[in-house]
Amino acid sequence: MDTPGLFGETVAETKHFSCDLIKESKSHVAFLQTLHLNGISIERPTLKTFLRYSELWLPLVNNHHQFISSSNNLEGDKQELPAGIIPPGDIAWLWHCHRLAPYRYAKYVKETFTPSSSVKASGDDFFVLDPKYPFVLQLEDNTTNATFDKSKHGDAARYTVRLWEELYPDEPFFVGKTTRQNSSNQDQKVDDEVNVRDRDAQSTLLSGFDVIESCERQKAFLWQVSQTNFNDDEFLEQGVENYYKFV
Repeated sequence: MDTPGLFGETVAETKHFSCDLIKESKSHVAFLQTLHLNGISIERPTLKTFLRYSELWLPLVNNHHQFISSSNNLEGDKQELPAGIIPPGDIAWLWHCHRLAPYRYAKYVKETFTPSSSVKASGDDFFVLDPKYPFVLQLEDNTTNATFDKSKHGDAARYTVRLWEELYPDEPFFVGKTTRQNSSNQDQKVDDEVNVRDRDAQSTLLSGFDVIESCERQKAFLWQVSQTNFNDDEFLEQGVENYYKFV
């Protein structure tokens, strides 16, 4: 039974949390289903995808936040830009799993983009590169993308592609399944040939956290939330009630 709040509302109906947990939980499941349906979370992420995420995507996110921050500090006319950016599927999966370890993620962001490139909030707070749309990704063909709503996300998606192409003109934004498979085969070939010292040089650790291994651990989570009750509002409302009591 729902626990009534001060004015008779349930916890799920009040503003105890900074976001709508029921809505976000459904979006999370849709995100995982889309990744699985398109074969992204099924395969082990390649070294190429890791480098696209760590060496291209996160600097792009930082670049975007820097520009938004500087624009907000300007007086007079401001350039209208989407508040958020939306990654391609292969990068979205790594970004998601990295952020599931928030301390490790924040540690890496702070070490990588501080002091000259970071955006700081008031006091000693550190601005972490959080996504505006945590459970949205874009595909070259969005017909199988349950996370994407063109009317809501179209501007941000186009802006993201344009920004990527400006920063990385020689690197495609979208990576198809064939490219991922070829990269995976190349990773295996390299792994068979290199010695231990060379393998260490190809580490996928970011501030001590292995993002690819995190993806391998997290890919089974979808099956834990695939039952129909995880789309049932009454069940989810009870979950919010229980979570509120827990915290």
